[in-house]
Amino acid sequence: MKMRDIRVYHLQECLEKGYVIPDRGKEKGQRRYASACTKGRMKSMFNLMFDWAYAREVVDRNYARAFEVDKDVRIQQRREKRKNEIFTAEEIALLWENVEKIAFADMVLCGIYSGWRPQELSILRIADIDLEEDVMYGGMKTEAGKDRCVPIHPLIKPLIEKRYAEAKEIGSAYLFNDVNGQQGTYMTYDKYRGRFNKVVERLNVIRQIKRCLFRQIKTGLSEHLTMG
Repeated sequence: MKMRDIRVYHLQECLEKGYVIPDRGKEKGQRRYASACTKGRMKSMFNLMFDWAYAREVVDRNYARAFEVDKDVRIQQRREKRKNEIFTAEEIALLWENVEKIAFADMVLCGIYSGWRPQELSILRIADIDLEEDVMYGGMKTEAGKDRCVPIHPLIKPLIEKRYAEAKEIGSAYLFNDVNGQQGTYMTYDKYRGRFNKVVERLNVIRQIKRCLFRQIKTGLSEHLTMG
């Protein structure tokens, strides 16, 4: 379809009915429709495409800016963005408490204390880890972000050292590995995302258990004091 033939309903249909079919993971072979945040990014892309086309007289009207995403989508966007907020002090404390119990909790902590983007963290090479100077080198996405030097926080140095030794032992060039991985030990962004989500799920379970125990103790204490 040519740009000048696209109308509002085409764009809206793309937002609502567009999907991808993953070739790996839990949704392999299934249709995955756009999330609210993805729809927002698609709408922004449509706007820019039509801005460019209108400025060059390819189209005589900017149909992308002739409509807005639904209110429900905007509400869901805000909810999804809240999910991506930084870890609270309570959550970080839970990560430390369970760093030996939850697989890849150490990797999440390394990300928190270093500031690496998830993909940057996933592909850190042991050649770029300087344990004597306590720095790491890496980065991607922008020129300013590439090959940047990041200090190793004292709290996560033992975690880095352990991962470094493990990588050396299995002969991996990468700092973070999954020795039980079905598609190789090396990490990718998709692999990290899956493991990150599992860590968060475990934290939520632990948090709920702790709250239930606290309420149970509080209730029991209250009843004991009342009976006394």
